[in-house]
Amino acid sequence: MKVHQLTFHCPLNYGAALQTYALGRVLQNLGHEVSLVDLRPVGLAPERTLHPLGLLHRWKFHRFVRQFCAPLIATSRWPGQAAKVAAGADAWVVGSDQVWNPEITGPYAGDYFLAELAPGCRRVAYAASFGRETLNWPDELVRKVRYWLSVFDGLS
Repeated sequence: MKVHQLTFHCPLNYGAALQTYALGRVLQNLGHEVSLVDLRPVGLAPERTLHPLGLLHRWKFHRFVRQFCAPLIATSRWPGQAAKVAAGADAWVVGSDQVWNPEITGPYAGDYFLAELAPGCRRVAYAASFGRETLNWPDELVRKVRYWLSVFDGLS
């Protein structure tokens, strides 16, 4: 089965890099053909630096993702486009960590809820969270999120 993995793979964070690797490896070991959707919300983009140690640090993280994680699928950098650009999968797995925290994803929140995914494609969430105990969201966002979660095939 062709599976697209959507997660926070690009921050300069060891936990993010390792969970991206581990989830992709588990899916591959289960016999799936896995691709990593290359979506980079602005808030998660690595800081821009010209300092040699900062450049080396960023290079090492990107090298790890390229070398050990599932192959990247190029996506649009515009909100609402990930599912359209990375079409062709039998299933999508989103997660882990705070992928459903709109304070982090901002205008990309719908992408991480797979809101634009075509009907019939399986949606699975792995260890996805809001990152908050209480949500102070507008009523409209709460209604959208309630619907988006209702169409998932599996939540963990």
